[in-house]
Amino acid sequence: MDVTQLKAIGNIQNKYLFHVNIPTMPLGVGVNNFEFLARTTTIPGKERKADIIRYMGGQYSLPHIKINPGTSEWTINILMDETHTVYDKLMKWFYAVEANSNGVAVQTIKTDAFVKLLGLDSSYTNKRFKVLGIFPTKIGDIAGLDQSATDGHVTFDITFSYDTLDFDINNSFNF
Repeated sequence: MDVTQLKAIGNIQNKYLFHVNIPTMPLGVGVNNFEFLARTTTIPGKERKADIIRYMGGQYSLPHIKINPGTSEWTINILMDETHTVYDKLMKWFYAVEANSNGVAVQTIKTDAFVKLLGLDSSYTNKRFKVLGIFPTKIGDIAGLDQSATDGHVTFDITFSYDTLDFDINNSFNF
């Protein structure tokens, strides 16, 4: 990649935002199409192990059929809205998981999230991914409440456990 190609990418030092949509909140949290903006996230990677085959004195590396999904935790940093609606709904879900974890079907605790990357101009890019079977495992501190905050944003972290993470590598997700 030469300098011209790098310049065509745009200002790569700017931060992106992520639009998260949870179509159905579980456990009667009381909202559908729950949407919020995440400021930062780490998209968990995937890994393919190699099988080592020894044959006639040689050693050969072959790709293992199953892909290791990597970590099954996804942490995002959420921008707090003025009325704290996002925080309140996620906290309600967090406590509902604990209160309903005995004798409740797993599908009533878990749900799916759909994530779109917003470009530097706040328009949607074609990069999307799905995080399937999520439920909250940790809600962090609310940060940025002081007057000396440099970016002026109030945020909090939330960690979800998940079953599967699907990337839209063919730009075919329609959400």
